[in-house]
Amino acid sequence: MDVNEELPTCPVCQEEFDDQKAPFIISCGHSLCETCIVHLKSDYSDAYGSGGQTQCPTCRAVVSKEKRTKNFALTNAVTMIQKLREKPKKPANAVDCTQCTKYDNESDMFVCRNCVTDAFKYDVVENLGAEVDLDIKSLALCGSCALRSHVTQGHETVAYFPVASGMNFASQLTSISLLRIELESSFGLTNAWYARFASTYKTFHTELDKMTDMMRKSKSSDVQEEFSKRIDQEIKRMSDYVQSVCLEIANKDKEYQKSFTALVAINKKDEETKCQEPVEKIFELTCSECMTKQTVERFRCCKTCIEVVGKLVDNLLETTEIDAVDLETLPICTNCIVDHHHSDGEHKTVRYSQVQEAYTSLKVFSKVEKHKDEINIKFSALLDTFKHYITQLEGYDDKITKMSKIAMESRGHPEQAEVVKGFQNELEKADHAISSLQSNADMSQTVVRMQQKRLDAVENEFGTTSDA
Repeated sequence: MDVNEELPTCPVCQEEFDDQKAPFIISCGHSLCETCIVHLKSDYSDAYGSGGQTQCPTCRAVVSKEKRTKNFALTNAVTMIQKLREKPKKPANAVDCTQCTKYDNESDMFVCRNCVTDAFKYDVVENLGAEVDLDIKSLALCGSCALRSHVTQGHETVAYFPVASGMNFASQLTSISLLRIELESSFGLTNAWYARFASTYKTFHTELDKMTDMMRKSKSSDVQEEFSKRIDQEIKRMSDYVQSVCLEIANKDKEYQKSFTALVAINKKDEETKCQEPVEKIFELTCSECMTKQTVERFRCCKTCIEVVGKLVDNLLETTEIDAVDLETLPICTNCIVDHHHSDGEHKTVRYSQVQEAYTSLKVFSKVEKHKDEINIKFSALLDTFKHYITQLEGYDDKITKMSKIAMESRGHPEQAEVVKGFQNELEKADHAISSLQSNADMSQTVVRMQQKRLDAVENEFGTTSDA
């Protein structure tokens, strides 16, 4: 069992079978997911009336609507493959779909505008950029879920990337605003400290000058000693004050640095979570509408807009029409499907790989039919040639029979020699015709079979005559 192979898919929706999309066997033997069987019931109810019959989309057999059983063998095989598979490493910018187990690049995901507005009172289009406490990744939808569960309900879906970028930008603006507020607060506090320190320093110098002047004017040694002590006390008090201010500034600087580092880390995290598409990416197809390049599995085709798509997948296209089909004009990326094919009304779309497979199959069949026509033409020409030789041989056969009879009857006749010579000429002509027929490589085997058939007929006739 090769666990790297793709899982079996439903032939209608082309989705892989899994625990949520289990395969069911209908009476013709084919397996479909239950969702598609239910849709088949409604799609064909008018065509087949209310007799409980529908049509298998694979073999076109008329089957019972209700007679279906779960394909446990296929379900168990799918489960086993899923368990054996190693979980693939996600890309660095992968986003999980919130409604299924799939994940994809941010640029290929969607957000339902209606559901977000109803649940969070936040319009991802009108209010984009406004500050909101909302995890953008909790809104992500893959293309399949967006089409199947939201667009079909008339909801408006928008690309995930612009919404994520807008919300990340708003978050970064908030971080920058907080940084600016913190910086302005620190500047204001520093200015206040400087103003208070300058005032205290000025008062200190004024008092110090007064005491120095009074000490200079004093004649008593006791008074001078007292002033000296007071000056020492003021200097110590000023020194303690300066140290306390420096310590307070240092503590505030630590708090500011801690807050600044935290805000920068938040801003860096927002920056890292932005959409960053891989630089190197293998592209295989170009969207026929927006001309963006994507891998094959991300393309669909619209049966509603392009008639030939429906004819291809429904096996209704004639082989004579296949040469006029330009396969490069059919693929449409998921973004364009959502924006242009489900915005004005529900269009029926199919996977591009399904259309590509039908195109390749019909192209091969067209070549086979052309080869068949060429063979028919050659066979007709060969048959005409064969009929010409047969006509000649039949003519010679009749002549030889008649001349053999004449030669037998001309015994003793004066002109017997001429009759025998004419008989010999006819035999040579017949022998030349037979040699020409046998020398044709394309007809030699046919001649051998015809000769054997004639010999068998002669032997049967001889045996019947002998018995009689």
